[in-house]
Amino acid sequence: MTPHQWFGKCVLPAVEGGHLSGKRLEAVLKVWAALTRMDEEPDLPRVRFFAPQLGTLGLSMPERVFDAPIIYLNPVLEMETLGVVGHVAAHEIAHHTHGHLRLGEKNWMERREAEANVTAAVWGFANKSQPQFLFKTVESYIKNKGNRARRWMGQALGLK
Repeated sequence: MTPHQWFGKCVLPAVEGGHLSGKRLEAVLKVWAALTRMDEEPDLPRVRFFAPQLGTLGLSMPERVFDAPIIYLNPVLEMETLGVVGHVAAHEIAHHTHGHLRLGEKNWMERREAEANVTAAVWGFANKSQPQFLFKTVESYIKNKGNRARRWMGQALGLK
């Protein structure tokens, strides 16, 4: 669907349903605006945004709420710069645009992550910096825990 159709079918329902707000909404709107200005507008798939409020610790919803693939935008993104949030939103939208929900091929993760990063950059949302709030929080946590937690968190997040 065109970016304008996508806005009406994917973004607007998330806003009206309270599933997308704050910096994450602002970032999605910036991505949408960039896509509408492209010489060749991308064909966007139907998705549902789920970006709960910062204080949300858990949430249960009936299965009928999401009738399409989901793009989850972590509440911690509200603590990041709009540039970081914009890249994350564009990157996740790019995964759906490329049909990355299918599994099975060898080395799919690295290739798909790289492809989504390139597409986000083409759309004007290059990955210029790491999320600072999350990484500083994790670094602080692993510094105060034993070697096991430090090794696991360091490996999981690529920290030294």
